[in-house]
Amino acid sequence: MKPRPHRASRLAPLALVAALLLASCATGPGSGDEATASSDPAAQTQGSGKEDVPSALRLDIDDPSLPAPLVAPADLISGGPPPDGIPPVDRPVFAPAGTVDWLADDEPVVTLDLDGEHRAYPVQIMIWHEIVNDEVAGTPVSVTYCPLCNSALAFDRRLGDRLLTLGTSGMLYRSDLVMYDRQTESLWSQLEGRTIAGHLTGEVLNRIPV
Repeated sequence: MKPRPHRASRLAPLALVAALLLASCATGPGSGDEATASSDPAAQTQGSGKEDVPSALRLDIDDPSLPAPLVAPADLISGGPPPDGIPPVDRPVFAPAGTVDWLADDEPVVTLDLDGEHRAYPVQIMIWHEIVNDEVAGTPVSVTYCPLCNSALAFDRRLGDRLLTLGTSGMLYRSDLVMYDRQTESLWSQLEGRTIAGHLTGEVLNRIPV
């Protein structure tokens, strides 16, 4: 049985709906500084600096300079676009739900409620970007969506002393989005929220309900 979509008309009055304008998305690794500023100028959606470690994004994942991968190399396949060819949004722009007139009443959205802040990420936009690096109620988050699996998951971007930003690797694992972090260029399974190859192999991000 298909789940009923969240209806835009039922969003809390104070909820913010992501406009996610094309001007607000990064075009490649590390290009977030060129993105349009968030409607909240205090929001910092950038992460830690890039680390000088071998990159699973640029090497074969079974390269001896990398930790042993958690998946068979043959199970990672190209989805077509290059890394960040599907550009994530690094500094999303939001509008109050009551002012949004471009969503249908039965429009599916990914909703995130965190410490009294409510946000909605329209699926029609997530299809084109797949990842939003955001900050909600002071918590750095990545909201992710895989169109092939219709899977929406959000994660806390903090990992120990690191603050990650996630991008699209251009690869698929069992038809699901494979993300990468811009700090170490390790590969992450979206459905598992786990690093499957690279410097951070085996690490897991804390999931935030959406």
